[in-house]
Amino acid sequence: MKKLSILLLSAGFTLAQNYYVENVIGKVTAQLGSSEIWQEVKGGEVLPPYSTISTDKNSSAILTKENIIFNLRESAAVTVDNIKKMTIDDLLLALAMEDMMNAPRKKEEPKSKSTQVYGNPNKSEGTSGISNGDFGLMRLNGAKQLGENGFKESAIVAAKEIYRKYPETKKMISHRIYFANLLYEKGLFEEAYAEFSSFKDYEMNEKNKGEIGSKLELLSKKLINK
Repeated sequence: MKKLSILLLSAGFTLAQNYYVENVIGKVTAQLGSSEIWQEVKGGEVLPPYSTISTDKNSSAILTKENIIFNLRESAAVTVDNIKKMTIDDLLLALAMEDMMNAPRKKEEPKSKSTQVYGNPNKSEGTSGISNGDFGLMRLNGAKQLGENGFKESAIVAAKEIYRKYPETKKMISHRIYFANLLYEKGLFEEAYAEFSSFKDYEMNEKNKGEIGSKLELLSKKLINK
């Protein structure tokens, strides 16, 4: 466990680089680095590692780093460290770390204060005037946009982090189905099966029930024939 944590932390420090705000439409705010203060950002500004950027309705921001261009659309939020390409091995390591962080802790164990690969664990991310539930949804919107822009592995990791930090997002089944399907697309059938199975604990509409049931049946066959 300790070795895994060191590997992930080392990867995070190696890959951490600044993002640049190329263009802004409407109102866009950000927490720069480990700061908890939200401030409005304009084109040309620098977003250091661990920054979280958020867009209002009818707003957007184009972020760049080396050969990466990412357009964060309206009503979304993303931590810039999640905007990156990951291999399947990177994804599996990150998922293992999330499982460790979600594991029940003994009462006598102090909470870890070390910095995570995907951000500062002590930073409060909720924006002023926005409830945790609404900001969790904005974070899910941002994670979905990662997937839609080719950062599928990173989108999965971001979603897992969001479920942990904003537990109310676990009830947003329509959004969660999207990320579970990304696991399926990546051939991680056991992980996808576990994710789809976890949805039974929450209320959902008939359409979602049908889609989840069909996917569980398909995944069962794949796992049996594996």
